[in-house]
Amino acid sequence: MKLTLAITPPVFDAIVGEAAINGIRVSGHVDPRVGVMRALVAGQHIEHLDNYLESVLADSAPMRGSVSDIGVFKPANWESLDYVDDAKVARIAGATARARVFTSPTLTLFKQAFGLGQPDSEIRTRPDWAMMPVKMRELYLKANAKHWGKPPSEARRQRWIEVRNRLVRTIADSGGKIMAGSDTPEWFMGYGFTLHRELENLVAAGLTPHEALAAATRNPAEFLHALSEWGTIEPYRRAASARARCSVLVSRVNGLGVTITDPLLTIRFQVPTTCPPRIIVGAMPCPASARFACSGLSTALRSR
Repeated sequence: MKLTLAITPPVFDAIVGEAAINGIRVSGHVDPRVGVMRALVAGQHIEHLDNYLESVLADSAPMRGSVSDIGVFKPANWESLDYVDDAKVARIAGATARARVFTSPTLTLFKQAFGLGQPDSEIRTRPDWAMMPVKMRELYLKANAKHWGKPPSEARRQRWIEVRNRLVRTIADSGGKIMAGSDTPEWFMGYGFTLHRELENLVAAGLTPHEALAAATRNPAEFLHALSEWGTIEPYRRAASARARCSVLVSRVNGLGVTITDPLLTIRFQVPTTCPPRIIVGAMPCPASARFACSGLSTALRSR
């Protein structure tokens, strides 16, 4: 069940209580009136780092509102970044990890749309543009122009990106589970393309390449209680995707021994001397014996 905003604490408590009775997990946004700590106690899986910025403001801050979610549209809220308490960042990250919830920060969308900006020329030349219906393009072009007509200072925008990155990195370092998410098709972000960018931004935030890859493969499978079926590259599982710069590509794998020395740098496939009938290398049947190494992250491997 996904929650949006405009939910009061009593309504929130009623929803999560009923969901618990019926074995339904709750995820989504966090209304400022509910707050992160209440959501964590309830076991809610939080998206977009909703309400985290408000939660890390110093007690001496003259405001309570900040720049989570729709707060980014309120110019005065950006002033709150001058009052972020770094100690609170560490504490709430630890609380998130201990709550054993999954966090989907959608760094790319917020960073591009509100932190760095997206010039029209960039938006229109990305492959995502062709996927967007005309009405959606017009809607977000107007919203983009309005927001960037009088943007927050560059210093505050950079501080915002830094605080969001530190929250993600500290949650991960504390043992919390990060999931890669795109929030497409918001703000010209297309399906697939944005997930790849999210992996890059997770690494830019301080996650290791292995942690970033897990955020898009193993962790979602664990969240969906499907680790026995997919999420890792193992025999007889629907494997994660990987890209490789190789002269030979494996398009289907069944019963194939796979080792990964570094998920983002080197992927090695050990093909047995006698290949099972279903193994196909490229478009040709597997030869009697084959060993090869691929560098990079790409091409889809499937074990079914």
